[in-house]
Amino acid sequence: MKKFFVLFLVLTMGVLIFAGCGGSSKTSGGSSQNASQKVVKGSVNETVTLPGDTAITVKRVLKNPEDSKMLLIAVEIKNESNVPKVYGTQNFVLRDENGNTYTPAIAKVPNPILTANVLPGKTLSGFLGFNVPESAGNLTLVFQGATGKIEVQIQPSGE
Repeated sequence: MKKFFVLFLVLTMGVLIFAGCGGSSKTSGGSSQNASQKVVKGSVNETVTLPGDTAITVKRVLKNPEDSKMLLIAVEIKNESNVPKVYGTQNFVLRDENGNTYTPAIAKVPNPILTANVLPGKTLSGFLGFNVPESAGNLTLVFQGATGKIEVQIQPSGE
């Protein structure tokens, strides 16, 4: 019984250490993990591709007619890999020019992007909603993929 417990403990620690090596965490801009990630930049109405991972196209940016403080971003997400991928709001943040980040809201968003399993070569389309202050200035939509990031410049006035 003792050997089983020790073996279980060693295996559990090994799994935790291994999982910790590949996990994602928020770190400051100067970390070596962020430095090694590929970053691809683009703008609205341009398909921006993270090779072998994902392609993002921001179709439109507009104010939500139901909530003037909410910015709606119409996106198309294409799985560029050879395996099914799970996409959802957890992959996105909106960053302002001061480095503040905003997470997607679901309430009051028409046709929201929800978590979905997307097959290779297929797309997922819908809206991301972000509550941002008028003073936010220049905005960047950031997608976190498996192999890097896609950053799309968003004009605060939208349309």
